[in-house]
Amino acid sequence: MSQPGKLRYWGCRGRVDPIRVLMESTDFPYEYIQNPFSPQWKEDKKNFTFGTLPYFENDEVKLNQSMSILRYVARKTSTYGSSDAETAMIDQILDGCYDWLNDMKPYIYANNFDDEIRKYGTSVLKSKLAIFEGLIMENGSDWAIGSQFSAADAFLYTLMEMQLRPFPSCLQEFPKLKSIYERVSNLPKVRAYIEQMGKTTMFGNGVAEEPINMIG
Repeated sequence: MSQPGKLRYWGCRGRVDPIRVLMESTDFPYEYIQNPFSPQWKEDKKNFTFGTLPYFENDEVKLNQSMSILRYVARKTSTYGSSDAETAMIDQILDGCYDWLNDMKPYIYANNFDDEIRKYGTSVLKSKLAIFEGLIMENGSDWAIGSQFSAADAFLYTLMEMQLRPFPSCLQEFPKLKSIYERVSNLPKVRAYIEQMGKTTMFGNGVAEEPINMIG
């Protein structure tokens, strides 16, 4: 690629976070453009294929789906498995993470957030963590799939970060997930990215004037 790609999202971490964690950890060249939270989005969205964000563009592709962007970056950075079997298992974790993110939405955007997030913590969280802990144990490695960092670890890291904000002790019973979270956190470029983001909220609403102040 002759020029860094341009990645656009809101002023929150949300669905772009796994992509940025993967980009940062692999030195993938990109420029980040923060889209303003504004009613103007109703018009601006017409400029994007699916009318959504994130959006990524470089001299090869124009992508308007978060998972397409994540997989593109994974292929470009050799973090998408070393065999067809590993790639399939990485896909399973990526799709499972995406489903988990969608499962969180009713709780995150609820009007009575405090009550709903407590309900999520008691009825959903532990079972989700157990599923991914089991998958990683089957791999038998320090990483989610295979013997090296992959896109699966980037997405798992983001999800663990989201859970730890309201539930700081949630990984104590899940040593494999806790280990991956700590290993990714300690990657120098990821650590610098997280420090740069500070207390940036995890989620927002693109048609509102301000981000929804949820989970951080």
